[in-house]
Amino acid sequence: SLLRRVSMGGVAVAALSSRALESSLGWHVYVWHAPPKDGIEVEFTVSSRGSVEAFVFDQSYGLPANPAAEKLRSARPARAVAKQSGDLWLLTRAVVLPSPRP
Repeated sequence: SLLRRVSMGGVAVAALSSRALESSLGWHVYVWHAPPKDGIEVEFTVSSRGSVEAFVFDQSYGLPANPAAEKLRSARPARAVAKQSGDLWLLTRAVVLPSPRP
């Protein structure tokens, strides 16, 4: 694995077990529930001289405050109820972490 070490919010994260990696199809998945308003710093140490691609996700509950979400909200009948986690929205971004400077 290219990933050698991960820290989140200044705290080292334990390496993922082979079972965890198998269940996530080899993806290294780290979750921080309810991060502080200003966010957290995540640090990766990798064993690669090249750049590394990472995917960052932000999941929020409810619907965003925009006209499209309001249209959806108003189209629901009064008897509609949430199922499982209810409404949520997901923002994703692919980022390229540049290779370290020599």
